[in-house]
Amino acid sequence: GQGAWRSGPINVILNGGPVPRRRTGHNEEPRCSRVRLQTGYLVPLAPGLGVTPLRSAPGFKPTGLLIDLDGTLIDQESRMAARVEHAVRLAAQRVPVAIASGREPDDVARFARLLGLTHPQIADNGARIIDPVTGATVHERPMPEGDARRIVQQLGQERLRYYAVDAGRVARAIAEFTEWRVTVIAAHAVTRGVCQRLLATLSAGEAQGVASTDAGGGYWYANFTRKGVSKGYGAREFARMTGAALSGIVAVGDSENDLPMFAEVGMPVAMGHARPEVKAAARAVVAPLGEDGLAEAIERFVLTPPGR
Repeated sequence: GQGAWRSGPINVILNGGPVPRRRTGHNEEPRCSRVRLQTGYLVPLAPGLGVTPLRSAPGFKPTGLLIDLDGTLIDQESRMAARVEHAVRLAAQRVPVAIASGREPDDVARFARLLGLTHPQIADNGARIIDPVTGATVHERPMPEGDARRIVQQLGQERLRYYAVDAGRVARAIAEFTEWRVTVIAAHAVTRGVCQRLLATLSAGEAQGVASTDAGGGYWYANFTRKGVSKGYGAREFARMTGAALSGIVAVGDSENDLPMFAEVGMPVAMGHARPEVKAAARAVVAPLGEDGLAEAIERFVLTPPGR
């Protein structure tokens, strides 16, 4: 999922209500005590297996965790369930954990810091890897300037809103570009039809496009990066930087831009509200966002010992 046009406070929910907050430096962190963990099941997608619950994947040893942001970690109001936060924090004590998002680097770093994550994080739909502690870029793959200018000019002619990341800074109008070292351009397509048209007409040269939605699944984005760059590319860079074997990485997502990431890792897991094509590409499906599906995936595939 995606929701880059939103900013503001991050809310954490505990048993259906907000939790008290305490200030720590520049950020506000929730006081999360006595988090109630619930039991859920993973449903295998293989034909003929019905709805047999999977406690874990026998023989699977987790080496890392990649988490989509909008629609997986947070909802449309940037709220994160306490059970989810607790599970992510526990996972980070065992394996390298990263957010993998189409959002801009500052947003990714903000949520990573909230969760206490310290390993490289994936922003700009895989085109930028950042250090969440300092916010600095440690790897980037910008598209050629000519492709970036062509896409931005066309979006401007159609009067479509967009955001782009140029040399690590967000630009929302052509006058705001300074270096034309553009890693991602995300157009607010609104509807799936407009999104598909933009992807078909603007994916050319060395630029490629992929669709994504907001946390609610009803608002569409057309995301453009350099050809060959995606969340899958980001997953490979994450594995290279952390030493995590791709075959042991758990990746959880809900949108079409998560598909390249799913193709790279050993345990792709789709959220219960994901579109059919996303579920079809996953090894397992968990509960939807509103039922803490991410926590369920972590509890089953990262926190549960192999074979149990």
